Amino acid sequence: MEIKFSIEPEFLEVQLNGSFTQDAFVDFLRLLGKKDSENIYIDASKLQNTNLTYQERFDIVNVSLANLNFAAKIAIVWPKRDINHFIIDNMQRHGHAIQIFSEINKAKSWLLKK
Repeated sequence: MEIKFSIEPEFLEVQLNGSFTQDAFVDFLRLLGKKDSENIYIDASKLQNTNLTYQERFDIVNVSLANLNFAAKIAIVWPKRDINHFIIDNMQRHGHAIQIFSEINKAKSWLLKK
């Protein structure tokens, strides 16, 4: 899985490409947790193998809760065919401002809405 960070004027942008693996995604979440940004845009729209098992989703929730900044607002673009709200719903229940989208412009619009 390739990870590319870039700092845009209004948010931190992350591009995820290649093939999803849980180990690489966990490493990404730990790295993302060290970034100091109020708004984070994650584009995983081209990521492959994104139909995650429930165990993978459960593990991602736990790693996210342990590492991600509660003050950050996070918009994620994920392949439409594999969007499942388990992770997002659980993150929101714990107080994170996070949302998942299948369209880039909708994700950015939500992220930048005050």
